[in-house]
Amino acid sequence: MSGLTKAKIDRAGYEGNARAKSAQFEWDSQVRGLGMRIYPSGRKTFVVDYYKAGQRRRMTLGDYGVLTLDQARTKARKALAHIDEIDPLVERKRERTGETFADLAREYLDRHAKPRKRSWKDDERRINQHLLRPWGSRKAKSIDYETVSSVFRKIGKATPTERNALQRRHLKNNTE
Repeated sequence: MSGLTKAKIDRAGYEGNARAKSAQFEWDSQVRGLGMRIYPSGRKTFVVDYYKAGQRRRMTLGDYGVLTLDQARTKARKALAHIDEIDPLVERKRERTGETFADLAREYLDRHAKPRKRSWKDDERRINQHLLRPWGSRKAKSIDYETVSSVFRKIGKATPTERNALQRRHLKNNTE
């Protein structure tokens, strides 16, 4: 059984019906589960097949040309290394759809501030007034030290008059 090689990948072309929506596969002999998917359009992508909970799963690693064969083998080994503990497809989806700052702020208020703090309304006001506008839709993982310090520098530089205007605007928006 011959595995994938750069020359073999370069020569490979789609051999099925050009109108078909299915792809054909070539499999590697060095890394079990690693394959190359060839589309009718000629596009080539690296995939890794594995079983999780008795179900066959297929994860795309990347396009040939962007990834080399060696890089695809490394990525496949990494994906398969901890297959017993985590499902790489589930992990990838979780990272893609990770929680936003607004989700975490809402969870903080509902689960921690409201049940435990008498001053939870102050927390909610500050979050709404200063943090949701710049960070609300951002993934929580993407907020780093520089992002936090820049917002707090702006808050600190605001004059008392500007802070009062922000508070009045916030109160007006919440009473309407």
